[in-house]
Amino acid sequence: MSYGDLRSSLSNGGELSFEMAASKKAPLKGCIERANALEKAFQRQDGFYRRVVAPMFALYCSFRQLVATRGCREMANAVLVYQVAWRHISTIKGKDLPHDRIQVTYVGRS
Repeated sequence: MSYGDLRSSLSNGGELSFEMAASKKAPLKGCIERANALEKAFQRQDGFYRRVVAPMFALYCSFRQLVATRGCREMANAVLVYQVAWRHISTIKGKDLPHDRIQVTYVGRS
């Protein structure tokens, strides 16, 4: 899926859904929170912070993401889509499914 396809599927309130094991709920939440914190870190105007601290934090976030998504391709795809298209996502919906599965749905901005 290209970036254009991703944007078009989230445009006008469109949705993207991912299904994964229920045990990945907490790691997914952590990856999303770190992605948000990383965006805030790069938006700071302080020169030293932006040049030194933010790249080190990015390395830490990347390592944590690799560890969290290891062995779960669905979660890796969900985290990647969030990191690429977070500006186009208005809400995140979660739903418990049978057989210890969850469904995460990204709803686009309208």
